[in-house]
Amino acid sequence: MTLRSFLTLFFAVVFFIGVNGQVEPIQSKVYLPSIKTVLCYSSVADYSFPVVSINSPEYINLSFDELKSTNENYCFTAVLCNSDWVPVALQPNEYLIGNAFEQINNISYSTSTYQKFVHYSCAFPMESMNVKYAGNYIIKVYRNYNLDDVVLTQRCYIVNTKANITSRVHRATNIDLRYSSQEVDLDVDVANATIPSPLSDAHLSILQNGRYDNAITKLTPKYINGNVYNYDYEDGNLFFGGNEFRAFDTRNIRSVGQNVSNKTIDTAIHIQLKTDDSRAAQQHLTMTDYNGKFLITNTAASEPNALDYAYVTFVLNSFSENMDTGLYVLGAFNNFQPSADCKMTYNDARKLYQCTILLKQGYYNYGYYSYNQNQLLETSLTEGDHFETENDYYFFFYQKNYNYNFDELIGFQKANSGLGERR
Repeated sequence: MTLRSFLTLFFAVVFFIGVNGQVEPIQSKVYLPSIKTVLCYSSVADYSFPVVSINSPEYINLSFDELKSTNENYCFTAVLCNSDWVPVALQPNEYLIGNAFEQINNISYSTSTYQKFVHYSCAFPMESMNVKYAGNYIIKVYRNYNLDDVVLTQRCYIVNTKANITSRVHRATNIDLRYSSQEVDLDVDVANATIPSPLSDAHLSILQNGRYDNAITKLTPKYINGNVYNYDYEDGNLFFGGNEFRAFDTRNIRSVGQNVSNKTIDTAIHIQLKTDDSRAAQQHLTMTDYNGKFLITNTAASEPNALDYAYVTFVLNSFSENMDTGLYVLGAFNNFQPSADCKMTYNDARKLYQCTILLKQGYYNYGYYSYNQNQLLETSLTEGDHFETENDYYFFFYQKNYNYNFDELIGFQKANSGLGERR
């Protein structure tokens, strides 16, 4: 084992050990406030989910901006994790082929913008740093060859397809949740895999719209029919439907886009969105959305680094003055992760909630989320929950790797509920 690989493993493990002495799951997270607009998607299509096939020309594209005028020396490595995003007990040279880390050399600078920034991008896997096994991977970016100086982490997936997934998304069978929830039933054909103990050595995870806070994990088959594992539960595979996402458009700073109330420019760009109302008591209204995603683009400029940043203010009419557990504006732009910069504060004089977030030009989906009594994020008070809502679902099927004792990803599928047309 080379010194380079040893140091990569050592600092990766040390960095992710929690206060209780246990290794914690790794989140997609930004550790520097100057880092903005992190994009992580498959090379198959722009803004697609970050999952690619092993031993293929496909790769994960990671990019981000730093709000400064001079570049830093950034490197990245990849950490193999189990399905729960806890790092595996393996050395890097046991799951990586080639180098244990790479320097980020694809760097460019903003042009003619109010907010100066440096843009970075990199690809994984690549010829000089490939993978031996399929599974969950964390791309970890750090500064000045110091593996302890981590600036961001991003989750992604490498799949070795041996299992074929067939899904059915429909309104909940449970009569009490029939109008608010969606049920996800699946069949997994494992004819091309060898799984001696299905109940202990294979499991399924489900994401709704790329969210991890409400993910269903470690799902085992309800019954097995030959090579087909069936996951047709009534309670173990339910998601609240939520509502179609709200949206705003800042692709052209010179004009007033969708859901924009006004804009001002001084030393920076300031955009006030139209005041939103709670939709909790409203009937479901079918509309086109992007299921929480965002698109970075400028309709008035062809140069990518001419896209500017703006301070975007979100406003929600007060439905309660006592949101003690917090009210947040969330979307894929912040990985649906509540934090201080996206927490709404109550304006007593105006009787409404508001917050301001610095965001790059583009088209954004978002929603308002609060914590329920179980400390889980929900939209029942702000957006409502409807079985008709159109949502994306992502399915991941894992098998135990018997040689190295980790969760190998051998099946993936994306599906859409599309229930709005089938009432």
